[in-house]
Amino acid sequence: MTAGSQSANLAIDGGKDSSTSSSTCATTYKQSRPWWRLDLQAAYRVSTVVVTYRDDSVPGQTKDIQVKLGNSLWNNGNSNPRCTVISSDSAANSFIYSCSNQEGRYVNVFHNDWWDFLSVCEVDVYETGDRT
Repeated sequence: MTAGSQSANLAIDGGKDSSTSSSTCATTYKQSRPWWRLDLQAAYRVSTVVVTYRDDSVPGQTKDIQVKLGNSLWNNGNSNPRCTVISSDSAANSFIYSCSNQEGRYVNVFHNDWWDFLSVCEVDVYETGDRT
């Protein structure tokens, strides 16, 4: 569930402003294991997913965030196979997740923290081949 006017579609609007004053980021309420999902409308082979998070200098904000890609909506898509995980805290606010030509329709950005929020400013998905 997103917070107020910070709706999910803001993460695919082309706006990459990640400043704390930005109104182009999708942000969840503080909750258990927050997530954001993109429906590609068909299954694709994906090479990389680039996610830009809000730059608010909160330690650990991007630690243990996973990008998952698959065709299932079971558990809101959060049980789909993982592309990769950012396991260290970094000053960067954009991360490139390698999906190694994994196939799927649903792209989930999943924060594995028990109680936190998730703020996603932009998600770019890059296909490796023809649509399946």
